[in-house]
Amino acid sequence: MLGVYRDANAHPLLVIAAAVASPAAAGDEEAHPLQCAPLGADGRPVLSDWEEALTKAVFADDTPPRWVLLVHHETWLLIERGKWGRKALLSFNLPELFGPRDERQFRAFAALAGAESVLPPSGGTALLDTLDDSSHKHAFEVSTDLKYALRECIELIGNEAIRYKREVAKEKVFERNDIDLADQLSRECLRYMYRLLFLFYVEARPDLGYAPIGAEAYLKGYSLEHLRELEQMPLTTAESQEGTYFHESLKQLFSLIWEGFPRRGPRRAPR
Repeated sequence: MLGVYRDANAHPLLVIAAAVASPAAAGDEEAHPLQCAPLGADGRPVLSDWEEALTKAVFADDTPPRWVLLVHHETWLLIERGKWGRKALLSFNLPELFGPRDERQFRAFAALAGAESVLPPSGGTALLDTLDDSSHKHAFEVSTDLKYALRECIELIGNEAIRYKREVAKEKVFERNDIDLADQLSRECLRYMYRLLFLFYVEARPDLGYAPIGAEAYLKGYSLEHLRELEQMPLTTAESQEGTYFHESLKQLFSLIWEGFPRRGPRRAPR
């Protein structure tokens, strides 16, 4: 143990410990800090590794520390007791930080791992606690906004489906006494929105490789990004206002995803 910072009640708040890797054999991969064995006062390992030590000893103590800073010659780990159960932690790779000598990376490192970020000032709140609280509030606001936006989108799709049935297909939808249409419409509108959300996600993450977002033919001919740009254009004629280009484009995109290209063979079409 390299150091202990305590709160006003003399309880440990931050523990700084060294993760000393055993000499690696030639060609062996460097051990992760959590895989290093914690050493006792006599220099001998006291437990198999730091992951076990944190779970069974450090955080299981009667007065456990809130934070542990595990110092390794290549990686520093900042671990909070409340997040250790799901193995969430801050990891700082020193060669990547100091190799480019990027001032912005140095500032981020100092801001997240510095004493002012971890140890609360007298009568105040530590920076990491402030950031964590803000992220939870932001996540809640985003979830709430998404919920209402999703509901509005489903209502718009459902209303447009009803309009089409009444004005184009000339169906007397409001004279029906059964509830099958309402159930079917609700289910299909929700399914349609899930498809769109999935496509927005895979197009926003080209690194996953699910959508060929880097291909110009897909980007300008089939992608949701292409349709989003078109949606900004004003519709000034009756023909454009009553057109079905978006519907036909999405139908084609869904078919390409379902059947692949070149087409894999006959399959049951998506509903």
